[in-house]
Amino acid sequence: YFDLARSELDRLRDTVRRMLDFYRPNAVAPQAVDLAGLLTHVLGLMAKQLEERGIRVTKDVPANLPHVNAVNSQIQQVFINLILNAYDAMPSGGELQIRARAARGGTEILFQDSGPGIPSGESRNIFEPFVSTKEGGTGLGLTVSYNIVTAHGGALELIPAPEPGACFRVYLPSGGVS
Repeated sequence: YFDLARSELDRLRDTVRRMLDFYRPNAVAPQAVDLAGLLTHVLGLMAKQLEERGIRVTKDVPANLPHVNAVNSQIQQVFINLILNAYDAMPSGGELQIRARAARGGTEILFQDSGPGIPSGESRNIFEPFVSTKEGGTGLGLTVSYNIVTAHGGALELIPAPEPGACFRVYLPSGGVS
């Protein structure tokens, strides 16, 4: 239990450091980020949690995705936030599909869950601070993620999908942070 507590404390400290770095302009220099490797890392961190909830993850991410110029820890936080939102949307299990591809001078990554989706009346404001569709949600995960992606010159959006659930699209340009 001590080791588990220590690792969770380290994780929380890193999360706070990442948030502080985000709000301090130019605190961390961007570098070439391997998005395929980063997604694999994040899914490895969250595998046990997803498995215990009965969430199957299917990943279609080519190993040769172009690198983007970004702050690795910030993009990691975006991926964690989107996966946690899918996790929260599927309390009885389900499927999370993650697909990535090179697109128009950058990389596009789709996160599609099989949860109930976001009601159309609430979808307009989901990137606003303190707006949450979850009971007890803070409404900051998508706001922080949106701001991180935008600061990297990219886009984060909820897109309509033919399947049930929510589908978020992350686009990051190859050039990255300006």
